[in-house]
Amino acid sequence: MSNRAAAEWFERLGESMAGVAEDAGFRALGPPADRHGSWEIALHRPGDLDRFVSLTFTETPGLYDLELWAGAEDGARFVRRLVAQLGVRWEQLEDPALVERVRDLLGRAMELAGDLQVSDLAEAYL
Repeated sequence: MSNRAAAEWFERLGESMAGVAEDAGFRALGPPADRHGSWEIALHRPGDLDRFVSLTFTETPGLYDLELWAGAEDGARFVRRLVAQLGVRWEQLEDPALVERVRDLLGRAMELAGDLQVSDLAEAYL
């Protein structure tokens, strides 16, 4: 699969997850973007803490690496936790079971982000 085809797949994945995210009060901060060599979709939900979920997609030799992260911040401190990391072969990208698994993991990431408390914010911004 070419880099462009992989990026288009990731964009379609993001579009298919938009409804799930919106149902949980999260909104995409923008379209999928290239960030440090990985494609990233960042979701945000404001409230007592700014909560976020990110889904990253990185091409590695022979595989694509999908990661889901959950976190929160209050402007001075933050926390970020890895929810899942999947190594996926290119031929798996069109498998509906993969999309369903990512959808489930996204739900778990949004739940974790929603459960984070001020006491979990362990890192300080410099």
